This record gives sequence, structure tokens and C-alpha cells, in this order.
Amino acid sequence: MEFRLPSSFAQRNFSASTFVSAHAVSRVVGATCLLLSTGCALVRPEARAIAVEVRKSAENASEVALVVELRNPGDDEIELVQYDYTVTVADGSSYGGRWAALRALPPGQTVTAEIPALLPTSSLNRDATTWRASGTLTYRDPRSFARILYEAGILKSEISFAGSGTTKPEAPVAQALAND
Repeated sequence: MEFRLPSSFAQRNFSASTFVSAHAVSRVVGATCLLLSTGCALVRPEARAIAVEVRKSAENASEVALVVELRNPGDDEIELVQYDYTVTVADGSSYGGRWAALRALPPGQTVTAEIPALLPTSSLNRDATTWRASGTLTYRDPRSFARILYEAGILKSEISFAGSGTTKPEAPVAQALAND
């Protein structure tokens, strides 16, 4: 003996479960929007590359520091996670890398961070070298709701930074280049 449900019964169940599922999803989306609009808005830090300074030099390579100015316009500290950056000098030599930030940005403060890079010593002119830098800074918002979204991989909190300028090599580099 075979038992069959009427086709209208199956359609009603499917429609009812779809309605419940869509209703539940719309409630979650609505709650998320409400939380974000009532004070859970993300506070974004501001960043810009302001200098490249020569730190150490050897015959073939020089260690430089990319100096980035960071500002927190918010009322809560922001946890900085990682820099992803590139430094390029006038002759086309460049260095790209990732650097763990490992710091918190205090509320309402402006601070600087130094990010290491390695460039050929021959790329650093005797007088001055023009440079440009760009990158992204990943951070975590301190509010728990945004942190949950970040940890779940839903929210990517990152900002871009860039800058350009002219830098002078440290004295030993300038002397080594003059002797060539």
C-alpha cells in the first residue's frame, strides 16, 4: 500500500517554512542595522606616510624606517593589527612587506609608527632621495559587536595610507657614496 500526500499540502509546508526562514533572516538583518545605527558605528583611524628615514647602512643594503602618522578621532582606543605596505624610491627600487602593528591607538591622540624596509644603498643618493609609500592598515574596532563581526571574518576593518617626500641618507651612507 502506498501513501501519498496531496501536492497542495507539500506546497503549503514549503511556503510556510520559507516564510519563517525569510522572516527570521529579516529580523537578524534589522537588528544588525539597528545596532550599527545606534552607536555601534565603526571608528576609523586615520593614517598617512610622512617620512622615510635611513636607520642603518651596509655596503649593499640600507635599513630604512617608513614613518606613518596615525590619528584616532574616536573616544575608544583602537587595536592596530597589521601594516601591508610598499616603499619605492626614485630609481624604481622598492620594498614591500607586512608588519605586525602590535599596539593600541589611544582615543583622541596622534602618534607615529616606524615600519622597517630594506633598500639598496646605491638607491639612496648623496644629497636626497625622493620616495613614495602606500599601504593598508588593518585594525579592530573596540566595540564588542564590531569585534564579533571581525573575528567571524564578516567585517574587514582596514584603511589605506600613502605619502611621498624627500629623504637624506644618514651621514655614514653619504660618506660611503662620496667615496665611490
